[in-house]
Parts: sequence; structure tokens; C-alpha cells
Amino acid sequence: MRGPFKVGDRIQVGSFNGDVVEINFLDTTLWEFSGNLMTSDLPSGRLIRFPNSLIFQNQVYNYSWQKFPLVWNEISFYITYKSDMDWVENEIRQICLSHLDAKTKDHIQDMRDQISETPVEGIEIKEFPFINFRIHENNWVEVVLIYIVDPKLSSQTRSDIVKAVIPALLKEPAKVSFAPEGS
Repeated sequence: MRGPFKVGDRIQVGSFNGDVVEINFLDTTLWEFSGNLMTSDLPSGRLIRFPNSLIFQNQVYNYSWQKFPLVWNEISFYITYKSDMDWVENEIRQICLSHLDAKTKDHIQDMRDQISETPVEGIEIKEFPFINFRIHENNWVEVVLIYIVDPKLSSQTRSDIVKAVIPALLKEPAKVSFAPEGS
């Protein structure tokens, strides 16, 4: 029987988030991630067992779909207007790429192909990862890094990128300055 997920997939059914560890005729068991105990994508240690009838009553989100097993992730950094935006964009992009595993890099073209096959026009990926800039009301610029990642590695990858980007940007005070504390 075709199902919306298999053992090992990272899913959300209703308010339940978890990695599927067991599927039986009557129920499914998830190893919870996020939830009440954790705010990250790491397993909380709790098991969630729910009746399979919930699958027909709720949306099912599969974060590890076989055709495209990655999810979008984003990180924000805050800099001043005086910063060299092109340099910051390039530096963050290169650091992010250096922290993505080979499996993820292999899927970048798959992602481009899937987006180009959608009926939605105007979506084109020229550079990856994406870097978007937003003006904030407190007179600073939010730099948003958007990239794809294995859903089970999302928290660790985010942490690794942050730990690499901040020191790299701090090394170049002539090219980038940060929003003052308390703004």
C-alpha cells in the first residue's frame, strides 16, 4: 500500500513532529524532534505513538521525501548600512557552501530542475545559497542566508555556519560592521 512516509522519514502529522521508527497496521511511532522539550531539530528522546487514523484527519508533512530529501533553512545576520554588501554576500555564500555535505551539493541541480519544471513562472536559482537583504526599522540591514540541508542535520549545520561566519566577518572591520548592541 502506498503511504505518505516510511520508516526513517522525518515527518509532521498534526502537531506531532518526529522521525518514523515503526509503522504497524493500527499505529505509527515517531521519535519526537522539537516539541515541548526542544526548540531545535534534534530528537527530544520521547516517543510518540498515534493511531494511523490521524493520517486521514491531518496534513502529513514529509521532510525527507525520497525525490527531494532536503529542506530549506535560513540564518539571519545583522549589519550596518556602511558594510560592503557584495563582500558580505560572497563571504557568507562561500562559508555556507564549505559547510554543506556532498549529498546536499549533489541535490542543488535537482532543486533547480524541480523548480524549473513547476508551472510557477519567475522562479530561477542563479546563485546558491540565496542571500537576501532586508532593511530593518532600527537602521540596520538583515542579511538572510537561505540554503538546503538534510532535515536531520539542520540544527548542526546552522550552528556550524554561524560559528564560521561571525569570526570571518569580524576579521574584516573595514568591510563589515555590526548593528550596535541594544538596537
